[in-house]
Amino acid sequence: MFDYEKLNSDIIGDLIFEKDYIQINKEKIPYREIQKMELYTNYYKGERRYPGSSSFFGPGNYIGKYNYLKLRCFDQRIFNPEFQIMSKQDLKSVNELYAKLLLSGKIKLYSHSLHKVPQPIKQAPSFLFYIIKLVDEKTIGKEYSERILNDRY
Repeated sequence: MFDYEKLNSDIIGDLIFEKDYIQINKEKIPYREIQKMELYTNYYKGERRYPGSSSFFGPGNYIGKYNYLKLRCFDQRIFNPEFQIMSKQDLKSVNELYAKLLLSGKIKLYSHSLHKVPQPIKQAPSFLFYIIKLVDEKTIGKEYSERILNDRY
């Protein structure tokens, strides 16, 4: 009874990341049409909660919600789906895919949004090279890059 938190919503539609597009429900959005995309990955299904004293009668595991995608297209379409991640492997796969999109240049990330990149991506050596490239191209300043990467170690 207290094993998992409640979902408190209906699961509708699909969120699919493909090589050249993202599909949200039935709508396919090519990466070239995306002006801005931010990914927030937080919990996967079965992840253990901190067993604090205030959560004695609360659920012991997350259900995999509180994961968000914020997407804005050049034609001003906006998508803000919340999605469920079913396993730790799925969480890793989603973060790796986002990093590949970011590093390949398919997704442009505004410099003021770099601090919102998920922690596992920040830990990747390729992300460090991406930040160095942004500094070399004068897209961001060195001080800002140090602030972004200060939680790497």
